[in-house]
Amino acid sequence: MPAIVVDGLQNLKGTLSLEKKAKKLSAYKESVDKEEAKDRIATTISYLNSLENDIEDFIEQRDENKVYYVSGNNKFIELKSNIVESRVPFGQLINAYESVIMTSATLTTGGDFSFIRERLGITDFKEMIAGSPFDYRKQSLLYIDRYLPSPVKENNEAFQQKSIEVIEGLINASKGKALLLFTSYSHLRLVSENINISYPFKSQGDMPPARLIEWFRETPDSVILATATFWQGIDIKGEDLSLVVIVKMPFGSPGDPVYDERCRRLGGRWFTDLALPSAILLLKQGVGRLIRGVEDYGVVAILDTRLIKSSYGRGIVSSLPEMDIVHNIDDVKKFFDKEQAVT
Repeated sequence: MPAIVVDGLQNLKGTLSLEKKAKKLSAYKESVDKEEAKDRIATTISYLNSLENDIEDFIEQRDENKVYYVSGNNKFIELKSNIVESRVPFGQLINAYESVIMTSATLTTGGDFSFIRERLGITDFKEMIAGSPFDYRKQSLLYIDRYLPSPVKENNEAFQQKSIEVIEGLINASKGKALLLFTSYSHLRLVSENINISYPFKSQGDMPPARLIEWFRETPDSVILATATFWQGIDIKGEDLSLVVIVKMPFGSPGDPVYDERCRRLGGRWFTDLALPSAILLLKQGVGRLIRGVEDYGVVAILDTRLIKSSYGRGIVSSLPEMDIVHNIDDVKKFFDKEQAVT
């Protein structure tokens, strides 16, 4: 935290005198007869004390399990603090209960729960992995691009430009009905501004998320370009969603203070112990947007060639549902032609 910010907070603390104001309100509350008024005063006192504690927390920065940082723009700044490791607060939460059952469709990496157990500090447990009710080999196909430039920093511009043509080919093969998942708004905007397809499409930000999903369901053969929240929690069954394009592996972004601190604490193990398994979990969330029922069918397309060309790519693919893998858009088109002929 910059010294100028800490100095400013100390001055603010002295100017506001929140502790004194809270004490005066407490004394005043004793003279109030109406319970409703007392409750409002108590709420205000609680708020003042909380604000005082927050300011003190940023000045002292005593919690070693937090990272403190400043963000904002030319109009305002925000002071933020986030927990680095969730083991302690999670332990406090579950220890209040005799037993806890946790379920999820996407919390395994490499076929086990070791990553999430370590992240949450779970030691006393029983675990079970149940099979999926879906026949992914029959219902779906996995396209992994092998020709695009690797989307690493030095190739990123070329990757983004050349990805447009591949995305167009995939959407034409599926005849719309597609969800495109990006890891950056800049890439989303580039595709949105330059894509040449005959199917209606909208981007995240064009309307509120709930309305965007409603538009997608109501508009035949439509396409959504999205980031962030659309990687998980979207439930669109049936033929309306037949293609999920994952443009790039969702690795954490350098520059995120919390992520950077977690990586720093892991030292040389930061990639294998955090970056890779975290990306796999989010990738599985994205892949899970496609097959939502036993009658669904479709294609998951991943444009990140690191799944083929990197030493860790095989491990990523093995964490996904078992699907036949293709590398040519012609094979994607054949899959859709066959499925659409049946339906």
